[in-house]
Amino acid sequence: GLNVRYNNTTVDGAGTSNPGSSSLNFLRNVMRYRPFLAPGQTSTSLDEAYTDATNANSLSLVNPVLLNQAQYRHNIQNVIDLSGFAEYKFTRWLSFRSTFGWDYNTLTQNLFNDTLTSSSKISGGGLPMASIQTTLSTVIDNSNVFTYSNAQGTGRFHEHNRLTVIAGEEIYKTDSNVNLIQTNYFPVGTTA
Repeated sequence: GLNVRYNNTTVDGAGTSNPGSSSLNFLRNVMRYRPFLAPGQTSTSLDEAYTDATNANSLSLVNPVLLNQAQYRHNIQNVIDLSGFAEYKFTRWLSFRSTFGWDYNTLTQNLFNDTLTSSSKISGGGLPMASIQTTLSTVIDNSNVFTYSNAQGTGRFHEHNRLTVIAGEEIYKTDSNVNLIQTNYFPVGTTA
């Protein structure tokens, strides 16, 4: 048997999750930010007093509309998965199966964080920051198994006993390479 799978995924936008921490994700800010506009505010107003009042460990709550505009994300992922197997039956009782799999994954992440984001406050000194990260991973999996079973047998032993013996080996190898370019301390007002 043979299986082939290819997947190309492009994600534009910050989304609601952060793979690093649930404390930094956008969904946390959307759910905890006050659900009404204070007098004199619009949907894009920044309430500095509210941001300061909710600040703990640089995780202050910011207007979700402004926070969304302060982030840029563009991710491209390519996945190729190949797998196959071959099986040979020597007799009714003895068989051999070899299985092979190869996975090749690439991921490019382009990010920008303006001054309102937690990443900028924690890692960028409160200034805009940008990064490009590329990840390449390859996985090879090969297993070879001999199986003996008396399930197809006849005779007295088979009538009163079930016996299956499996002997084999497996090789599983993963290679990964990550390159990160990050630039901090852009001047205030820099945008993606």
